[in-house]
Amino acid sequence: MHHTIDVNGLHYAYPDGTEALRGVDLYVAPGEKVALVGPNGSGKSTLLLHLNGILRGDGEVCVCGHAIGDENLGQIRASVGLVFQDPDDQLFMHSVFEDVAFGPMYLGLEQAELERRVMEALQAVGLEAFPGRVSHHLSMGEKKRVAIACVLSMKPEILVLDEPTAGLDPRSRREFIQLLDDLDQTMLIATHDMRMVAELLPRTIVLDQGMVVSDGETQALMSNAALLESHGLEAP
Repeated sequence: MHHTIDVNGLHYAYPDGTEALRGVDLYVAPGEKVALVGPNGSGKSTLLLHLNGILRGDGEVCVCGHAIGDENLGQIRASVGLVFQDPDDQLFMHSVFEDVAFGPMYLGLEQAELERRVMEALQAVGLEAFPGRVSHHLSMGEKKRVAIACVLSMKPEILVLDEPTAGLDPRSRREFIQLLDDLDQTMLIATHDMRMVAELLPRTIVLDQGMVVSDGETQALMSNAALLESHGLEAP
């Protein structure tokens, strides 16, 4: 059985020569929900952008059994729903419906099927009453939900989220964690929210200076104060 995500020997340097990833190896099995933690500048966001081919470094990145290449980028991007930290990077149409329909619209679906997908995705994030709303007038928590609906409408196997709880008030954060718990996709979540990690994600990968320095059960990591401290992390 193939892993849903398989990364081997991934190196990436930015145009100015800064090494962001220095030989990353990691895998995520089907159905797993995994945290990716580490200090700022450790390479978390850079790694996530490799998982649907936005960035292409040296090494191998396989998604759902397929190595990412020019010939299958469309297929990879349909399989991997990438949700950015700032939902405004993802929402640019006039209405919530148009934002969520944007991806599937290019799949050549019949109008009825397109509408069904949009409504199913909105229902999954608890916003079925929102299709006519203007995305930019929503609260931060609502925008983040719409951003997830945008990727769910593509029916991805994998959700990759960058700092999903950043900028949320306590109530929205609680609702958002519940939403992620209810979704059954394989997930890789880059976050500084260690309370969410402890509650939602059974396995944690620690990235520091572009390398995986720890990978194991979240509970064991949380009780290893020395390891956490040495990588700029704190137990919740």
